Amino acid sequence: MGTTILTIIVAIAVLAGAALLFGGWVLWSILRLAGRVITAVLGPLPVSRGRRATGLRCSRPNCGAPNPARARFCRRCGAPLREGRERLGWAATL
Repeated sequence: MGTTILTIIVAIAVLAGAALLFGGWVLWSILRLAGRVITAVLGPLPVSRGRRATGLRCSRPNCGAPNPARARFCRRCGAPLREGRERLGWAATL
């Protein structure tokens, strides 16, 4: 009889853990969906007024993101902003 009770307790614990994980996943999915709906209705959040990117814009037509003057790669898409290290004045070292 003691083994049966222990088996039932373990089964209930496993079901409770699965329910908590599933419930957390559902809650996270609902919050993400709500965030997407709010972004679609109101538009993207404004960029902070702190440090501004000055200098380079991404040359890709689908991106065009502003980047700092000393950036080598685009912050948004990762595309190289300049052709090779020679244009930056760096010596190639191995």
